[in-house]
Amino acid sequence: MLGMLIPLACPEGISSVKNVLANRYFLATVLFELFFFIPLGAYLFAFYPAWSMTYFLDPASFEADTLKTMEALALFGYLAANVGGFLLAAKLAREGRRGLALAIVAAVAAALAIFSLVTFKQIILVGSYADWKAIPRACVPIFAHRIGYVIGLDGAAAAAVLLLLLREFRQEET
Repeated sequence: MLGMLIPLACPEGISSVKNVLANRYFLATVLFELFFFIPLGAYLFAFYPAWSMTYFLDPASFEADTLKTMEALALFGYLAANVGGFLLAAKLAREGRRGLALAIVAAVAAALAIFSLVTFKQIILVGSYADWKAIPRACVPIFAHRIGYVIGLDGAAAAAVLLLLLREFRQEET
């Protein structure tokens, strides 16, 4: 979804560039991911692996090298999804099929919302895998834990930067 935002918000700018990969829209999208989501994802997976895996897997059951590989694959997946979303939205915007791109964003948002509802308890409680499996659970509510503040600060900064970036791009289009 994130990769699709700039092409959808700036269809004239995306349509006017010669190369869909060699332009400031693509660069801004990739840098945004690299500065806001990759570091946060790396931090969360390194220090809260059970929470990052929504307690579906026990990180202690994996060797350290396997966990590092899983982290690297997840972080690469974040970037790949961002780039893929950008390329798809840019292609659709250039073809004048913005409505289809918006429908895809809506479908992805709906899937994310459903996943968030299904895993709500896993998302709002922070602890180890053993804490999650304990009866009663020994996890801490997310906003009573530093992880909540880290995510909140990163999210607020990312939202502010994204809004300023989109405003700048949109002003240049008009």
